[in-house]
Amino acid sequence: VAVLLLFLRLLGLPHVSAPPARWRAARLLGTVLVLAAAVLHGVEQGRWLEEYAPGVAERVKREVVLVPALYQALLASGLALICEGCRARRRLPPDASEVDAAIVPRSRGSLGVVLPAGQAEEV
Repeated sequence: VAVLLLFLRLLGLPHVSAPPARWRAARLLGTVLVLAAAVLHGVEQGRWLEEYAPGVAERVKREVVLVPALYQALLASGLALICEGCRARRRLPPDASEVDAAIVPRSRGSLGVVLPAGQAEEV
């Protein structure tokens, strides 16, 4: 958790505006990194790969400092990329109205819900 918070702080959060829409693709990379951390943790702590690749499993279990640091770094950076990808601006379809364009960038406290044109937001 500390590595994740430091990584997010290095990105300048919470004082930065939302990343551009192309950052939404970072969610996929973040998911891959989180899955890689889970697999590495499973090999080190569990009995993963002991039957199919015993040499790899033994090598991973011997590295008592490097492997935990690696899977924690993978987990922290993966979660940071997922968070940043979710914060990124949404792309508007070409036929979006001006009302949609005003609502989608999300005002403070909004959930980014796009209302049909002409419908007022109830408070």
